[in-house]
Amino acid sequence: HAVATDINFRLNRGDYLCIVGENGSGKSTLIKTLLGLIPPLEGEIIFGDGLSARQIGYLPQQTAFQKDFPASCEEIVCSYRDLSGGQQQRVLLARALCAAQKMLLLDEPVAGLDPAAMQEMYHIIAELNREKHMTILMVSHDVEMSVKYATHVLHLGGKLQFFGTKEDYIKTPLRTAFRDRGELSR
Repeated sequence: HAVATDINFRLNRGDYLCIVGENGSGKSTLIKTLLGLIPPLEGEIIFGDGLSARQIGYLPQQTAFQKDFPASCEEIVCSYRDLSGGQQQRVLLARALCAAQKMLLLDEPVAGLDPAAMQEMYHIIAELNREKHMTILMVSHDVEMSVKYATHVLHLGGKLQFFGTKEDYIKTPLRTAFRDRGELSR
């Protein structure tokens, strides 16, 4: 069944999109659909400017094991043996960057990180966007911090509730309602 409907948006090279919404609103499903890991139930995904799936890096949600994560057992064992959560995320980000040439999809990249590691991760991602002109699509529950760096916001809630600039999103009641329900950070 469709988790979210009527999603239509357009990004340009170098944009930084923050995808927000309640749990179960379709954020991670949207990322996996954009990557071709899940086929869309209807509609189509159009990549312009010669972008191909091979030029997109992916940093999945931080979980112990994820069956669709593209890494061998040896890579995970060698990478995770003695690393903190923040170090693990940096390793996974570096791995995603090996694939990324034009776009990076990040699914809650700061979840479970301590405040210092979280700040560092946001800084690294913003730097990639600013200095390398890498297009960023990031799912986050931490609206205040993630929107701070974004150029655009997409808010899901069963369907597209908002898509536009961060400046326009900040003015909407959606942002306030989302924050007041405790969905901002965990």
